[in-house]
Amino acid sequence: MSDPSLPLQGAIYQRLSNDTALKGLLGNKKVFDDIPRDSNGNITATLPYVSIGEDQVLPDKASCLDGREVIITLHAWDKGPGFPKVKQISSAIIAALDDVELTVTGHRLVEFGLQDVRHLTEPDGITKHSVINFRALTEPAS
Repeated sequence: MSDPSLPLQGAIYQRLSNDTALKGLLGNKKVFDDIPRDSNGNITATLPYVSIGEDQVLPDKASCLDGREVIITLHAWDKGPGFPKVKQISSAIIAALDDVELTVTGHRLVEFGLQDVRHLTEPDGITKHSVINFRALTEPAS
């Protein structure tokens, strides 16, 4: 079975990029699968924004199934003060994605939902960061 993580990432990107509530918090073009950087590697995106981050793909095999479990991480970023804005952004991400039906090309999405959320302060002491993990179970499309 092929890796479902790329088409899942695409489906998440489309869903978040078109979400009205999230656009209201971020503005347009603020969902990234690769955060824009200049030629020196410095981030050029202005806060707040959302980035699609890391994922892990695990086999989910049964006697009649060759599925995959995917844990995918999303990141919400903002400057303080405090956590209110980044928590509003992470709540909008959850509302847009938790238990929704996404089209994952080449795969059937059996289950998709929130796994956990963490809210952190970055080492600069100012930037707030939410780490939102979702769990997907997929099987081959028939």
